[in-house]
Amino acid sequence: LAENPYAPADFVTLDGYVPCPAGPTRRGIDVSEHQGRIDWAQVHDAGFDFAFIRIGYRGYESGKLVEDEYIRQNLEKTKEVGMPIGAYFFSQALTTQEVDEEIEFMFSMLGEQYLEMPLVLDWEIPICSSSVTAGIFTPSLTS
Repeated sequence: LAENPYAPADFVTLDGYVPCPAGPTRRGIDVSEHQGRIDWAQVHDAGFDFAFIRIGYRGYESGKLVEDEYIRQNLEKTKEVGMPIGAYFFSQALTTQEVDEEIEFMFSMLGEQYLEMPLVLDWEIPICSSSVTAGIFTPSLTS
C-alpha cells in the first residue's frame, strides 16, 4: 500500500464540502431511503461524480438485517445515468458473527451488480442501550 500523501491541513471547508486543494477531488453523494425518490439525472447534471448507496442496516431494536427501501431503484437509476457507484451497509454489529451476516447480506443484495467504487461496512457504535445491546455494551455519553 502507498502511504497517504495528504495531511489534515490539506483539507478545507468550502460551502459545506471538504475539498482537498492539494490534490484532485471528486464530488460525491451518500444516499439512503431517508432521501426518498431521487432524480438521478438531476443529481448527475448538478455535477456529482459518484454516489454511495445504502444497501441496508441492522435494526437497532430488533437486530434484524433490513433492506433499504430504495436500494433497487437507486442501483437501477444510477446505472441509467452512468454514474459510478459504491454501496454501504449501516452496521451496529456487536459480534464478528453479526459482521459476517452483514457482509453476506450485502453480497446477496448486490448479486451481479458491478460497483465502480468500494463496498463499505459503515460501522457506528450504538449510542444508547437497547434490547440488542443489553448486557453486551453500555456506552457512556459523558467522560
